[in-house]
Amino acid sequence: MRKRKEQNQTTEEIPQDEQQTATQVEEAAAAEDAVTVDEPSELEKQLDEQGRQLAQMKDSYLRLMAEYENFRKRSRSEKEALYEQSVSDVVTLWLPVLDNLARARSACETAGATDVESVVSGLALVERQIGDVLARLGVEQIEALGQTFDPERHEAVLHVEDEEAGPAEVVEVLQEGYRRGERIIRFATVKVAN
Repeated sequence: MRKRKEQNQTTEEIPQDEQQTATQVEEAAAAEDAVTVDEPSELEKQLDEQGRQLAQMKDSYLRLMAEYENFRKRSRSEKEALYEQSVSDVVTLWLPVLDNLARARSACETAGATDVESVVSGLALVERQIGDVLARLGVEQIEALGQTFDPERHEAVLHVEDEEAGPAEVVEVLQEGYRRGERIIRFATVKVAN
């Protein structure tokens, strides 16, 4: 009997212990749920904040790209307008020269043998006018005759022996050269001695 009583006591005690253990497990699970509930809400806040920041950065990026595209289009149109204006300005400078050449041709057609001097003087005036137009455009003639040959300004097409000329001296200019500032527009075509 004693054994049965002891067994009954232990059987009764075990369910209570299990009950306590089950309660402890439930409480621990509830505590974990409370912790996990708090953590996701904090993580969700961080995730939402990161999402907002990403959306702002994307918006800024798209605005910057749109501004750049507008700048590029505006720059292209300004460049084209500037080019058109420059061409018009240059042509305006050359039109009087063209008019004077037409007058010189007309004078040559109607000139007699005695009018040759007037035609020559008229062509000299046109040549001077051309020099003035080039000067207004900042273009100057490259000095060559009597200068020492310089491959950065001159292009030698003939070489002659001339005892009166110095070494590598330009003795004849076959075609004038022109430059604007430091930029060579056309090299002077020259004949070089020795």
